[in-house]
Amino acid sequence: MIVSALSLKSSALGETPIYSGKLTQQDVTISVEPLLDEELVKKTIHKLLVESRITPVKVTIRNDRSEPIRVTADGIQLIDRFGAQYRSFSATEISHEAARRESPRGRRPPIHAPIPIPPTPRRGMPGPGKMKDLEFAILGNELGDRVVPPHGEEQGFLFFRINGGANMWSGAKVYIPQIRAMKTAERLLFFEIELQTSK
Repeated sequence: MIVSALSLKSSALGETPIYSGKLTQQDVTISVEPLLDEELVKKTIHKLLVESRITPVKVTIRNDRSEPIRVTADGIQLIDRFGAQYRSFSATEISHEAARRESPRGRRPPIHAPIPIPPTPRRGMPGPGKMKDLEFAILGNELGDRVVPPHGEEQGFLFFRINGGANMWSGAKVYIPQIRAMKTAERLLFFEIELQTSK
C-alpha cells in the first residue's frame, strides 16, 4: 500500500512559502522540502548559493525495513508542473556558476546545461578561496549516494534551479528512481513526491 502525505506550512512572518511533500511505500519514507528562505540558506550552506539562484532541496530518507537500502543519486530529477525536467547541480558546477555570475562578462541569464570553466577571477568578484569554500559547503551537504541502515535515517540536499521563480515549486515533483534493498538486491518502487504549500 502507498501512503502519501503533504505538509502545508508557511513561515512565521507569512513572507516565504514553505513547500514540502512526503511519500511512504515498501517501509521507506522520503520527505522533501526546498529551502526558499534566503537567510536560512546562507546560514545552512553558503551565501553564494543564494546569489547563484540555486535552491537547495532537503531530502530525508527513513528506512523502516529490516535490511539496509541504497539510494543512488544518478537519475534523480525535479519535474515542474508543466513537465520540464531539471537535474541536480554538482558541487563543482555550482562553484563555477557562482564565479561566472560574478564575472563582469558573465552577468547574463542563468544556464541549465553543464557549466563551463569560469574565467580568471577579477577585481570585485569572489576569488578561488571563496569558490572552494562554496564547493566544500556543497560537498558537505549534498545527498549523493546514500546507504540507510535498518530503522535508520539519512539526510542530504539536492540543488536545483527551476524556471519561473518560487511559485513554480507548487505542484513540482521530486523523482527518485533508484532505491535497492542491499541484501537481496531487490529494486524498490520509484518515488515521485509532489510538493504543495499553503500559499
